[in-house]
Amino acid sequence: PTPAPPLMASDKSGHWDAMNSASLTTDAAGKVIVWKDSSTGGFDLATTTSQTGYRPKFMPNGINGHAAVDFHGTDYLASNIKHPTYKNAPFTWIAVVQSDDGASYANIFSTNDAPQITTSGYPYLPVSMSTDREHGWASTSDKHYSGSTVTTANKPVIITYTYTGTSCNAWVDEKDTKTLSNKQIANWDPSANWGHVPQGYVVLGRGQQNGRHPFNGKIGEVLAYNEALSELDLTTIIDGLKKKWF
Repeated sequence: PTPAPPLMASDKSGHWDAMNSASLTTDAAGKVIVWKDSSTGGFDLATTTSQTGYRPKFMPNGINGHAAVDFHGTDYLASNIKHPTYKNAPFTWIAVVQSDDGASYANIFSTNDAPQITTSGYPYLPVSMSTDREHGWASTSDKHYSGSTVTTANKPVIITYTYTGTSCNAWVDEKDTKTLSNKQIANWDPSANWGHVPQGYVVLGRGQQNGRHPFNGKIGEVLAYNEALSELDLTTIIDGLKKKWF
C-alpha cells in the first residue's frame, strides 16, 4: 500500500499505525501488550498492570486486508504519561476506523481521559472522538454530527477533528469521496465548557469514566497534533491515508 505522508508540523503529539508491525507487541493470544507511539512524543499505549484482561486483539487483516487493532467491550489502550492537549489547547485528531456493529455513542479516541477504567478517583472530564458525536463528559458538552452515526458496520472511514481553541470542526471521509467534503461539525465553539478540562492521558477504545461507551471495531491508525492543521495540510494527510487504507 502507499504509505501515508509523515507527520506534518509538530510531530510530538502521537502516531499509532497498526501497519507498522514494529510498533505492536502482542502476547501469545494475539492481545496487544503495547502499541508504540511512532512520533517522538513517547505516548506508548497499553492497559495498566491491573487491567491486562482488557487488552484488545491484533488483527492482521483487520481493515480492508490491512493490520488493525480490534476493540470490544472493556478493551482499551492508554498512555502512562499525560498529553499536552487539554483545556482550550488547539489540536488535530485523525483516525482510521471500522465499526463492527455500527453503534452510536461509542468512544474511539481522546487525549484527556483517565489512564485506566475507573469509577472514582480521577477528576478527568474528557472530550472524545465518538462514532456519532464529539462526546463530552460531566459538564463538557456533546456535539452531534450532522450525519448522526458515521461509522456504518464493516465500512472503513477516516474521522478528522480540528480545534483552534475556540472553533471545532469535524469531517468524515470514505473511499471514493472528495476529501473534506463531508463536514459533520462546523465552527462549533465549546471553549466555555472545555476551559476546566484537566490534563489527561491518551486513550483508545472507550471512555474510562465508569468504563462506558465502548467502541466495538477496528482502529488502524491514529494521528494527533497539538495544533489545528489547515485544510490544505489535512487534505494531504487524508489523501495519503485513503491510498494506504482504502
